[in-house]
Amino acid sequence: MKKILAAALLVVSAGMAVMAQEPAGNMKIMAPNLPAYFDESFNGQVVDVAVDSIVEIRLSENASTGYMWVADRLDTRSFQLVSEDYDLEKGVRIIKVRCLKMKTGDLKFNYVRPWENGSNIIPVKTFRLKLNVVRF
Repeated sequence: MKKILAAALLVVSAGMAVMAQEPAGNMKIMAPNLPAYFDESFNGQVVDVAVDSIVEIRLSENASTGYMWVADRLDTRSFQLVSEDYDLEKGVRIIKVRCLKMKTGDLKFNYVRPWENGSNIIPVKTFRLKLNVVRF
């Protein structure tokens, strides 16, 4: 176990890109080599992030259709919504979330017309990012 931990620390400290295969076939992305932001290509991925870090998510959105990205699952004891903006020029919803404590949790957003069907809204698309919040 000590050899595995030492090898993992050596790889991380060398600044190399670090990725590990998850059992379900998804790639697990680990800090400190995180991208500047996560977009729809990261849907369903598992990401290791540091406590108190801010995760930025950018999701394509077409305002003229009435659809928008809405948070479906956000554990407010573990994650804090820092900001949510829409870049009209790029057609992108920009969501920033702070990771408050060590925990594994999901960020889930649905692409919906929020005023339709009351509580029975069926999303056109769903984006999910699993965050494993750790100390580095």
